[in-house]
Parts: sequence; structure tokens; C-alpha cells
Amino acid sequence: MEDFMPELYAHYPVAVVGGGQAGLSVSYCLRERGIEHVVIEAHRMGHEWRTRRWDTFCLVTPNWQCRLPGYPYRGDDPDDFMVRDEIVRYLEEYVAFFRLPLVEGVSVTGLRRSPSGVFELTTPAGELSDGCGMTARIPRRRR
Repeated sequence: MEDFMPELYAHYPVAVVGGGQAGLSVSYCLRERGIEHVVIEAHRMGHEWRTRRWDTFCLVTPNWQCRLPGYPYRGDDPDDFMVRDEIVRYLEEYVAFFRLPLVEGVSVTGLRRSPSGVFELTTPAGELSDGCGMTARIPRRRR
């Protein structure tokens, strides 16, 4: 499947901040309802899986339980346990299969609500607005 990288426009009905499982799941649900949106990821999709898990890390639930919305596990071993790189590949395949509007490498550095009620996001790529609200998932910081 070809790579799909949407352009970052000035306004979206919904902006989803974070390209992990939660953000990608929300994106799928918005797409299913025909709601235009964008997913903004500061790094690469699945950044936490790529950088904060050791290479032999695996899920403690069997593969058949891996079910992002609309995309159940499609591998040959449903009773096995995916390791880190397989989890990342599953997420990459999910984005590609549904052509989710994911913009990578753009961090949201500011968020405010305008007097008219529109959310305004600040990014290094420029300002954009979100007319409906947004979903953000920020990983817990280790101390």
C-alpha cells in the first residue's frame, strides 16, 4: 500500500493529538462517521513502542485479543504473543489499511480556546484550529 501523508491545513473539525493506539482508534471512529480530522504525532506513529520498550518486550495477552477498531489480528498464530516490532508493524498496517490522516513529526506546543469557542493549536508548522474539540494522550513521565 502506498504511503499517505495528509497536508496540514489551517482548520479541521477535529484534531487528534497523539499517534498511539488511542489516537489511531479515535481516528478510525471519526473516519467511520465521516468526520474530517487530522492526527498529529510529535514523533513517528507508535513512538512509545519504538523507543521506550526493549526489543523482546511482548504483550501479556494473546494475539487474538489485539483488536484495534475495524482491524482484528490477521497473523498466523492467534495464541502467541506479539513482541515490540510486531506491535509496531500492526500499528503501521492499521494506519496504511485505513489511510488514516496521520501527520508525523509535528508537535503541538500550545492549545487555547478562543472567545468563539474554537480550539487553537500551535505547532512548529503553524497555527491550526479545531472546531469541535480534541483527544490528547500524553504518556506518563517516569520519575
